[in-house]
Amino acid sequence: MTGVNSSGDSGLYSSGGSCTVGYAIAVAVITILPMTMTLVDAKLFPVYLLIWLMFGFSLTAYADSWFMWKLFKPYFKEEEEEHHYVDTEPDQYAF
Repeated sequence: MTGVNSSGDSGLYSSGGSCTVGYAIAVAVITILPMTMTLVDAKLFPVYLLIWLMFGFSLTAYADSWFMWKLFKPYFKEEEEEHHYVDTEPDQYAF
């Protein structure tokens, strides 16, 4: 039974309902659409290239990561108590 979790359903709609498919489509559109727009319009290619180099890759990655986080957030465990690191050793550097 490939792709079936312990509760018996396939998992496609279990965590986020129909949003899962919507998120996947949104990620595909955000990734593919700007690149096709750049390649289709040869006249404004230098302008698009500048925009891609300045903002395009980072904005695409940020938008994709936002959708991916919303998609996979139910699978991360939320800890009840936050563990803060406490530095108990004195500093080794004296200035």
